[in-house]
Amino acid sequence: MKKILKIFVLFVCLSLLFKGWIYRCTVTYREDGQRRIIVFQDSKMLADIRKRQNHRVLSLEEIVEISRSMTNARLRFTTGVASSNPNTVIRSGKANCVGYSALFCSIVNQLSSDQQGNQRLRARHLVGKLYFLGVDMIPEQGYSSRPAY
Repeated sequence: MKKILKIFVLFVCLSLLFKGWIYRCTVTYREDGQRRIIVFQDSKMLADIRKRQNHRVLSLEEIVEISRSMTNARLRFTTGVASSNPNTVIRSGKANCVGYSALFCSIVNQLSSDQQGNQRLRARHLVGKLYFLGVDMIPEQGYSSRPAY
């Protein structure tokens, strides 16, 4: 019994130590589509974006940081039903993962389009499929063992 307990503790410790490596070796993602980017209609949001930009040319890192901080400041995560339209989620303040990424993409694209005509950056709102050991974790209908290549 003591030997089994020691092996179990060792297994748990090694699993915790190598959890990142184990995850990267067993879980893969594959692009499975793209959602359309929705342009902001909210004048307050557009004004806030332009205020953050402060009439200057932003680096890629600055665009990403401003977009991330604005998204995080405006939204709270919900597991319930929520809109994926950025114009709606900024009013409700609640979003699921799709709403978060939609708002982030819209802010990135707005900042990029405001860069004095420089269209150097365009965010795409991608849909992905999650695979564990090559098996689709959320198959469309029934069980799917399509490998992720």
